[in-house]
This record gives sequence, structure tokens and C-alpha cells, in this order.
Amino acid sequence: HAQTMDYPIGAVLSVSDGPVNDSKGTPYFFVSKLEDVAQDIEVDPRCSLVMTMAQGDYCKTHNLDPQFPTCGQVWLVGNLEKVANGTEDETFARKALFTRHPSMAHWPKDHHFYFMKLNIEKVAVQDYFGGPVYVDLKEYYGTTP
Repeated sequence: HAQTMDYPIGAVLSVSDGPVNDSKGTPYFFVSKLEDVAQDIEVDPRCSLVMTMAQGDYCKTHNLDPQFPTCGQVWLVGNLEKVANGTEDETFARKALFTRHPSMAHWPKDHHFYFMKLNIEKVAVQDYFGGPVYVDLKEYYGTTP
């Protein structure tokens, strides 16, 4: 028996912004409509995604806790949106996620998975003391992998 929450909860979601060497900066997700996050965005699509350098070897190599400011973090803030079926965006999302997370291609069909993306409105980076630096969206999307 599943319980429901009266407020949105956090979720662990695998993410990709493109295949290796073809990253575009927009995070894509593959979610089941059975998941809380899929139900929550029907009410409120706002989302914050935080990634840290602890996901690689940098922080461990430098003996930094993921919460420590010099273990770099990027915050992507915006709205989650379903990716429309049959679009170029869906084709890119499929390639982006399934090349980095191959098991997704074999997840149960009866769980009704679909692609979502985060439409980024704000980007903040913190890699030192003194609070985050806000990055202009043109600069964020203007970088190359």
C-alpha cells in the first residue's frame, strides 16, 4: 500500500544532457508516471537540480566533503516539462539517456515511462567560499563539451 505525501518530495533520477561528446546543457530524465515526481509536476513543475564534483573523483582525491564549498556544485533551477512524443527532442532525449544509462532501454513498458526535461531559468555555481556565482544562460548554453 503506497502512501501519498501532501507536499512534493525529492527524487533520485538519472540524468543526461546528451551523449558523450554531444552534451547540450539541458537535463533530460526518464520517469514513470507511477513515480511521485511525475505526479508532483502536474501540480507544480518547478524544480532544482544540484550536481556536485563529488560525482567524480575530484572531491575524493582532494579529501573534500560534497557539502564543502570547494567541492564544486552547480544548481540548475527551472521547470520540468514532458518531452513531446515523435519530436526531435524526444529522439535526442532517448539517445542522451540510453547511451549513458543503457539499462533504461529495457525498463518495464507497463510502467509507462516518458521523457522529461528541465527548462533552465537560473544557473548558479559554487566552487569557493562566499556564496554562488550566477551564470548568464547565454554563457551556460554557449559552452562546448
